[in-house]
Amino acid sequence: MNWFEHNLAVIRKRDPALAEKISACQDEPFKIEVVESKIASTPTLKIKKDGREVFLHSLYNPQVEGERWIKNIASEGEDKVIIIGFGLGYHVEEFLRQYGHTKRLLVVEPEIWLFKKVLEIKNLSFILEHDSLVLSVGENKLALERKLSAFMNIGQLDKVAIEVFPSYPRIFEKSFNEIKKTCIEIFRYVRIGENTILYFSGLWPENVFRNLVCTVKSPGVNSLFGKMNKKPGIIISAGPSLAKNRHLLKEAKGKAVLISVDTALRSLLKENIKPDLVVALDGSELNYKHFEGISLDDVPLVYFPTTHYKIIEEYRSYKIVVGDEVPLTQWIMKYIDDKGSLSYGGSVATAAFDLAVKMGCDPVIFVGQDLSYPGGKSHADGTVFESVIVKDDGAKNKMYVEDIYGNQVLTDASMYTFLQWFEQAIDALKHERLFIDATEGGAKIRGTRIMTLREVIDKNLPERFDPGEIISDTIKAYSPPDTGALADALKEAVEDLAEIGRLSRKGAEYAGELLKAYTAKKMNNAKVAKLIRKMERIDKQIKEKENNQLLNIILQRVLLAVMKGPLAKATEDETEREKGIRVARRSLLLYQGIEGAAKTMGGYIGSAFKDLESYERKNGLLNTSR
Repeated sequence: MNWFEHNLAVIRKRDPALAEKISACQDEPFKIEVVESKIASTPTLKIKKDGREVFLHSLYNPQVEGERWIKNIASEGEDKVIIIGFGLGYHVEEFLRQYGHTKRLLVVEPEIWLFKKVLEIKNLSFILEHDSLVLSVGENKLALERKLSAFMNIGQLDKVAIEVFPSYPRIFEKSFNEIKKTCIEIFRYVRIGENTILYFSGLWPENVFRNLVCTVKSPGVNSLFGKMNKKPGIIISAGPSLAKNRHLLKEAKGKAVLISVDTALRSLLKENIKPDLVVALDGSELNYKHFEGISLDDVPLVYFPTTHYKIIEEYRSYKIVVGDEVPLTQWIMKYIDDKGSLSYGGSVATAAFDLAVKMGCDPVIFVGQDLSYPGGKSHADGTVFESVIVKDDGAKNKMYVEDIYGNQVLTDASMYTFLQWFEQAIDALKHERLFIDATEGGAKIRGTRIMTLREVIDKNLPERFDPGEIISDTIKAYSPPDTGALADALKEAVEDLAEIGRLSRKGAEYAGELLKAYTAKKMNNAKVAKLIRKMERIDKQIKEKENNQLLNIILQRVLLAVMKGPLAKATEDETEREKGIRVARRSLLLYQGIEGAAKTMGGYIGSAFKDLESYERKNGLLNTSR
C-alpha cells in the first residue's frame, strides 16, 4: 500500500508549507530500493551511492535496531532531544512512545527527497500527529537556525541533547556536516545569550529607567529610515586595522554618511574626524569610558534604552533612540510613540550596519571591521582598549578564520558569531545593494567586495552632500508624545511590585515551613499537602499581577540558578522525601529572588516616575489629578 497521500494530509494539517514543499520535490539524487528485512519482514531502504550499496537501517530487524538505539541514547537528564536523521522513523516512533509524554523532540531530516519516499512506505500518523514532535525537513540554514533557536531556550542548554542516527554521517556526509555546524553555532549563540543575561540582568533595568525621560523625548531611529537613500554609508568600527586608513575618512566626510561605533569615537576625535552619527549599545560602566570627558554638541548619538545611563546623561548633542526588543523597553514603548528598531547580532557594529541599511545607504562600506586579532591586537590605537593583546592560548573559544589575504587569522567565538551574522545579513541583501570591506585587514566577510579605502573614495564616493543637515532637520521636526498613559502605568507598576514583594515574602515563609516538614524525623503528610496548596495559591496570585513580567530580566540570575544549579536535577536514587527537600529549597530560593527583584525594580520605576513627573511639570504636561 502507498501511504503517501495519507501521510501528506496529516502533515498538511500541521505544516501546509512543508506539505507543499514535499509535493513539489522531484529530486532523487541516489537510487533507492525498498527491501524487506530478513527477520522481521519490516521494510528498510537500500541506497545506491558512488557505486556502492548502503542500508539506511538494519537489514535484519530495523525496528529492534531503533528500540536499542533509543535505549542507548536516552537519559533522564534531558528535557529536549534533537535527532539528526528521520530515516524510516523506527527510532523516532520508539522515542515518542517511551518519552513523548515528558520530553520534546526535534527531528532534523536533511534530505527532503528521501523523506518523500519514506512517506510512501509506512503509515506515520502516530509520529506526525504527536504533540511533542517538531520536524525540520530539507530546510535551508536560516530556517533551521530559527527552528533550533526556538527549541534551545536560554537557561536550558544543559537539558538539550543532540543525537545522530548512525547511518547519516556515512551516507549524507555533506548535509550532515552542514547541520552539525549549524547546531554548534546555535548552541554557541544561545550560550552567549545566557552569559549576556547573567552580565546585564542587573544593569539593564537601571539603565532603562534612568534613561526613561530621554527615551520619551528623543526621536526614534525610524525617523532616519530612508533618509540616505542611495547615499554611501561608512560603518567605522574599532578593529586594529582602523589605524591604517582612518586619516582618509577626512576625505570621505561630506561624501558618505560616517557612522561610528562607540568604541571607535575617541580614536576618530584624536585625528580631528567627526562622524555624522555615533552608535552606543553596551550597558556597562566600561562602555561609558569611551565617552567620558568627550564634549560634542554636533554629532547625534543613536542609543538604546539599555545603554549606560551616564552616557545619556552627559552626552550634549542630539539623541536618537532605538526601540529595541528587551522586554522592559517593549513595555515602555506600549505607552509612547513607535521609535523603530534595529536588528543586531550582539555587537554595536551589527546595529550600525542595520542602521546604514535602513537609512537606505548604498554602498555600505566597512572600515575597522577586523572581527579578529591581526597581530594579536584587539582594538585600534587611540581607543580605550588599545593596549589589549590577545594570544592563542589554546582556549576552546579561540579559532582561526580566513583573512582578506587568504591567510589564517586568530579570532574567538563571539567575533565569529558576529562574522556569521554579517555574512547572513549581507547574503539576504546582496541583490539590493553593494557591500564593500575597506578594513584592509582582518577576517574575510563573505559577500563583500574587498577594496582599500583609497579606492573606495576615488571610485564610489562621487558626489558631495550634507548628511549632518539631513539628520538635523529630521531631529528638529520631531514632537515628543503625550506621557499621561506612561505615567499611569509606572504608578500602577510600583503598586503591583510592592504587592508581589509581599506575596513572595509569604511564599518564602511557606517554603521554609515545607523544608522543615520534609526534614522532620516524622513527616506530617497532611501539613506538607496544606503548605503546597498555599504555595500554589501564592504562585497563582503572583502570575495574575499584570506587571509581573517586569521582573523577568532582573530575575534571570535567580532563574538560571534554579534551572541549572544543583537544586534543578534529581539524583538517580532520589527518594520522595529527598525530592521534597530539594523542591522546597528551590522554591525558597525562587521566592527570595522574586522579593529582591520586586524591591529593586520597584525602586527603579519609582525613581523613573518622579523623573517623568518633573519632566511633565517643566513642560506644562503634569496631570494634577494623578
